[in-house]
Amino acid sequence: MGFPFCNAPNTATIICCHIMENKAPILYVSHDEDDGMWQFLCGRKHTVDEAVK
Repeated sequence: MGFPFCNAPNTATIICCHIMENKAPILYVSHDEDDGMWQFLCGRKHTVDEAVK
């Protein structure tokens, strides 16, 4: 079975530090139509330096 999504496997994704450190669940998912980038966030307010690529 190949990759099951229409975006490439190396599509950019932003995940907040709270999720990466297992301190919060994913509560918000965004998929940008123009560039295909995904965002997985915990719902808290974040600064740019808290994003993990």
